[in-house]
This record gives sequence, C-alpha cells and structure tokens, in this order.
Amino acid sequence: MVNEFLSRNDEIVDGAYRLGALIKRSIRSTVYKTEFGADGLPAVIKIREYEAPGSDELLERWRNAMELEHPNLLKIYAAGSSMLNGAPVVYVVMERADESLNGVLAERALTGDETRELVEPAVAALQYLHRKGYAHSRLSPSNVLAVQDRLKLSSDNAVRVNDGGSTAEDMKALGVLIVQALTQQVPNGNGQPELEILRKAPNPFPDIVRHCLDPDPARRWTAEQVEATLKGRAGEPVLPARERLVEKAPAVEAYPTVRPERDGPDEAHARTSIPKWIYAAIAALILIVVLSAVMRKRDTAPAEAVSPAVVPPAAVSPAAAPPRTPDTQTAGPTATPEVQAPAPKPEQRTEVPRARGRKADGWSVIVAAYFSREPAEKRMRDMMRRWPNFKIGVFQPQTDQTHYYVVLGQNLSEDQAEELRKRAVDSGLPRDTYIKRVM
Repeated sequence: MVNEFLSRNDEIVDGAYRLGALIKRSIRSTVYKTEFGADGLPAVIKIREYEAPGSDELLERWRNAMELEHPNLLKIYAAGSSMLNGAPVVYVVMERADESLNGVLAERALTGDETRELVEPAVAALQYLHRKGYAHSRLSPSNVLAVQDRLKLSSDNAVRVNDGGSTAEDMKALGVLIVQALTQQVPNGNGQPELEILRKAPNPFPDIVRHCLDPDPARRWTAEQVEATLKGRAGEPVLPARERLVEKAPAVEAYPTVRPERDGPDEAHARTSIPKWIYAAIAALILIVVLSAVMRKRDTAPAEAVSPAVVPPAAVSPAAAPPRTPDTQTAGPTATPEVQAPAPKPEQRTEVPRARGRKADGWSVIVAAYFSREPAEKRMRDMMRRWPNFKIGVFQPQTDQTHYYVVLGQNLSEDQAEELRKRAVDSGLPRDTYIKRVM
C-alpha cells in the first residue's frame, strides 16, 4: 500500500498536512499525527489508497460527517483526495485524542462509577447521531476516546441511516461495550458474560444490558430509553424501540431466548397505563351489584308493585346485553324474566378480537420509520423502482406527528397485514418488515 512507501515523516498531504509520528497502521489505512489550521491544532490524519474498494463512498461519508457538532463526538476538520508519493489517496483530518478505552481495558476493568462516566456521554453522542439520522456503526473500546478531560466517540465511522446505518446495531454495541467495561470480556454468544454482569453489576447496568442485547432489533432500547434509566426516569413513557429512526437490519441472535409475540400498540400502551377493559369490567360489576339489589327488592315486594320496566338482564355484561324488546320483558307480575343474548351472526364471529386484544382493522405493513419526510420519500421512491408491484407510500399517523412510516398497505385487518408482510419478505423486501396498528 502507499503508506509503505513513506521513508520519512515529513511528507505533506494535499499541500497542507505534514505527516508526523505514526500512530496506527492497518491493512487498509494508516494514521499519523499532524496539525490543522493556522493555530496548529493537534490533529491526526487517516490515509487510504484511492484504489481500495469503496474509497469514493468512504470519502463521501467523511465529508457528510463534517456536519456533526457535539461535545462528545470527535471533530472532523477536513476530508479530501490527493496524491502522495505518486499515488492517489483519500484522507480525513480529525481532532487528536489522548487515549482510548481500549488501552485502559487492556490493564483493568472499570468500576461502576467509571462505567457510568463512560456510558452517559456515549449515550448523549448516540442520541445526537440518531436524531440527526446517523448511526455510529462501529462503537467499540478503540473508538471511545479521551480528549483532555472529556470522553468522545470517533466520528469517521458515522453512516447515515438511509445509507445503511443501523441505530439498533449501535444499541447492541452499547450493551457489549458495557459488558467489556465491567468485565473485560466480550459476549461470545452463549450469554455467560451477560449473566455475570446481571448478577454482579451495580444498577442500572443489568437492565440496560439486558434490553440493549435483545436479539430482536425492534425491541432494543433506544438511546433515549437508556438515558432515562440512567437518570432514574425509567418509568416515563418513551418511544418504543420499533418507532425509532431506524433502517432496521436483520438481527444476529447473540443470546438465544424465547421470543415473545410481537407487541401491538394496545400491549405497548398497557405497560404504561391502565387498560380500558379494566374500567369497563369495574363498571359492569357495579351495574350487576345494583341490579341484583333491585332484583332482591322486587322478590320481596308485593307482586302488583313489580313493573316490567325494572326487570334487569340476569348476569349479562352491559356490553353483551341486547336492547330490551317485548320478547325479553316479563309478561306480567308473576312471570320469570329470561334474557338471552342472540347468537352471533357468522360475520360477527370474525370480528371478535383474538387473544391479546388485537384489533381487526387499522393495521399497516411498515418497512421503515423516519423523523422527517424527505428521507422517507427517498426510500419510498427507491423501493417503488425495485418493487413496482407493491403499493408503497409514506404515512404520518394523526396519533404520532413525530414519525413518517414507509408502508406497503394501510387500514388492513391483522390477517391481511400479516399475509402482505409475508408476501413482501418473500419478494425480497427487508426481512424485518413488520405490522403495526396505526390510525
């Protein structure tokens, strides 16, 4: 590679960046010390041969990442292409760090307090990236850096979500990072390091690790949920993981578990509020008690005082009781009331909600979710060119003004939505396409 031709460290890249001491060499790139600007700010420069596969995309990614500004992200000063020793190269100039977490963990594990000091700024940086439509893509100890007294994440690996970045994979990497910080071990897929941290680690890390390492990307915690847990606000309503700005990637199940059924919106709401059916049940119980008291009073009163109008339906739920007609009222003072609900019509049986209280209509097939309309419509157009046989659109529900969903169908029954989802996946659409009831 071109870096092997360097015989001394006084070469200048692009007429501006003098190469200093060698910091790191890998198969594809090499990192040197340099300086940036008239003030000579301490910086590093990463150089890669232009002929290497993907160099154009890499340069574009570096230039895009120059827009990122956060106190816990390493600043990118410049990116470009040039000639070095007669060979074309691409380069990126970044803020220089003092050390990395990788060097610390080579000697010892972190304490609980030190891990919190690590996780809080890392989560702040991830939250910023995800809101801007980026994923870090390579969160690891070698990319967690210290600049003076501030922790920062590297920025040169940041990838836009609509270019293939995955925020869900960022959160999985955060769970792995916490395990490494506290145990100096990398989860190997059998769950043992995770079990160790769940038994021994101080709160709230066991809960964070368990949710970040969920095998299902759609259920992993978001950066907002981790932040709320760190601040002791875990009980506050937070956007479900499925509703993040996510271009979800197929999951790699590192920890085999029994996968729960996919939550519908009713189940998700039930975790943070009292289900409506409880209120209905309480109301029905009160009504039955009152009606029973009336019945007892009628039985002990003179027969001629009993009016047909006060005969109640016996043990029939208010929701199921039919309207009172002459057939269901008493014929006289001595008649015994008999109230029976009419047998459901055949078409009514299909409308009865199945287990878990799922609704029969209002379901959509969702491919991706975004915080803004522009990337959602771009994804829609790309999909329409590739899958012209599907009706693809962008939908913003009235109940959720913060998301734009790329959908294949709307206002379907749950069975119709699931059938459409399976057909879409079989046709090559993302395997993590899911159904959701949104109105």
